Amino acid sequence: MNVRHRFARSQGISNEIPNKQLASEILSSSDEASIREILQVLRESTNPDELSDGLKVIEMIGEQNPGMIADAYQPVFMLLHHAMNKVQWRAMSALSTFSFLHHAATFNDLGVILNLMDSGGVITRDHGVKILIGLYTEDAYCADIGPLLLEQVTSAPDNQLGQYAEKWMPVISHEDGAKLIHVLEVRHPELISPSHQKRISRVLLKLHRSQKNFEP
Repeated sequence: MNVRHRFARSQGISNEIPNKQLASEILSSSDEASIREILQVLRESTNPDELSDGLKVIEMIGEQNPGMIADAYQPVFMLLHHAMNKVQWRAMSALSTFSFLHHAATFNDLGVILNLMDSGGVITRDHGVKILIGLYTEDAYCADIGPLLLEQVTSAPDNQLGQYAEKWMPVISHEDGAKLIHVLEVRHPELISPSHQKRISRVLLKLHRSQKNFEP
C-alpha cells in the first residue's frame, strides 16, 4: 500500500474521511507495514499536508490500539519542533494517544511539551494535559507531575477547567485531591457561565466524596 496516495490531502479532499478509512483498514488488518510507511513519511516528508494527514492516521490508530504504534514516539515527538502550528498540534494530539507507553522518554522530553502547551492553542494544551495525566499515573513521576497539573487547572480557561479536573480526578492522590479542591473552590465564584458553575459544583461534590474514602 502506498499510504501517501491514501491521505486525504493527497486526494484533494479537505475532510478526514480518507484518513479515517485508512486508519480503520490498518487496524482491522493489523497492517504493520503501512504503519512503517507512515512513520517513514513523518521522518522524511517536508510537505505539511502529508505530515498532518500521517499524524491524524497515527492518532486514530492510537485511540483504538496504541500498542500498534509503540515505535512511533520519536518521529511523532520530533514534529513538535515543526515550524507550522498545524503540524505541532497534530503531533501533540497523536502523541497523547500512546505516550503512556514511553514514560521515561516523555518525562525527559517534558520541557518541549510544556513549552508547546504554553505557546500553542486549546487543542495543544488539552492533549498536553492528557500526556501529563498519563505520566502522573506512574509512581516514579507522580510527585513531579502533580504540581504541573495543578498549575494547568489553576490557569485553565473557564470552559476547560471542568474538563481538566474531571480527567485528573479518577487517578488523583489524596494529597493532590485536597489541593485541587482548594483551587476549584477559589475559582468557582469567579465563573460567569451557569453551566461552568454547575460542572465545577459536580466535580467538587465527587472530590469531597472521594477524599472521605481516603480517610481511615
